[in-house]
Amino acid sequence: MAPMDLRSVLLEIHSALREASIAHALIGGLALAAHGAGRATSDLDLLADGDRADDIDRILREHGYECLLRNDYVANYVAATPERGRVDFLFAQLARGRAMLVRAAHHTILGAQIRVADAADLIGLKVQSSS
Repeated sequence: MAPMDLRSVLLEIHSALREASIAHALIGGLALAAHGAGRATSDLDLLADGDRADDIDRILREHGYECLLRNDYVANYVAATPERGRVDFLFAQLARGRAMLVRAAHHTILGAQIRVADAADLIGLKVQSSS
């Protein structure tokens, strides 16, 4: 099975979200790399404005992704081909999540200038997901 083409998917999804003016920031393994702590990853993880969840769903479907799970807090999408892989969203609904979007800073990741969650926020998300 071919690995996910993270660069291609990142550029495509980031561009589509940016064109739709949807606030978003990279989280997960790729975000750690922006902070100098590289970690193997096999998917794309994004924090996004929860008020735009319907728009995000439409965009991902238009780009050939199937929704595996969606609720008020998260959404998981998978493509039919392994190269397109999986894209997961954490929706910023509350003040803390929205503040993470505000604190996110621009970094160059795989050729894309994209906002990346602050390192302390990434640690907090990891701790929360492990609880």
